[in-house]
Amino acid sequence: MQFDSYIVSETKTAFSVPLTTSYKLEKKKYKGFTLAETLITLSIIGVIAAMTVPTLMTRVQHHGYVVALKKFHNSLQNVIKLLPENLGCSSGDYACAMAGIRTDNKFNLEALSSQFKLIVDTDNCKYKHNGYDVACFQTADGALIFEEAANVQLASIGVDINGTKGPNLEGRDIFHFDIAFVDNKYNSGIRVGTVLPTGSKLHANYYGDSGFHWKYHCKDNLEKSNGSGYFCTGRVLETGKMDY
Repeated sequence: MQFDSYIVSETKTAFSVPLTTSYKLEKKKYKGFTLAETLITLSIIGVIAAMTVPTLMTRVQHHGYVVALKKFHNSLQNVIKLLPENLGCSSGDYACAMAGIRTDNKFNLEALSSQFKLIVDTDNCKYKHNGYDVACFQTADGALIFEEAANVQLASIGVDINGTKGPNLEGRDIFHFDIAFVDNKYNSGIRVGTVLPTGSKLHANYYGDSGFHWKYHCKDNLEKSNGSGYFCTGRVLETGKMDY
């Protein structure tokens, strides 16, 4: 009996659970945003996006214009460089070549277009500049070159670097180049056949007049400066930016 009592006693002591013991479940507290806080945050993000996205898109667009203009400038220089041989003149005889692309004080676009890869030739190209229909052709890159003036001193051509797409604005997607027909005009040291982006240092030196430089013409607010975009070609090429 004693042995049995001992066993029972030990069992109760070792394994019994007091009836007075209570277990409490602790509630976990989860932290987060309320619906009102979320809506306010989204509203703030929307306002910031509305303020910054248009500016960012404009910068991206302007960068595209800069890249396209640089590409065309390089292409034009390469074409003019090879023009004497391609027009049957002696190598390096730019005077002969320039005579070949000037006809009755007009730029012979056909002579120039034959040196580019085209998607639209001069017979089928249609472009209106300053309200007038002008002769033109369009390159495989999409740049549309149109005719301007030509005389015994130089030839002027314009380029809409994205074709007929907008904004069709001087200094944005429309730019201008002169090509020297005369050696060393005004003791400039500039040789015949040199490509002169309007408003560039070369352009100003060719005329012997610093007033032809873009600093005097290409304004910081292009849209509010009537006609100032004509000289912005030099600004873009010299600075590598369209920060106006």
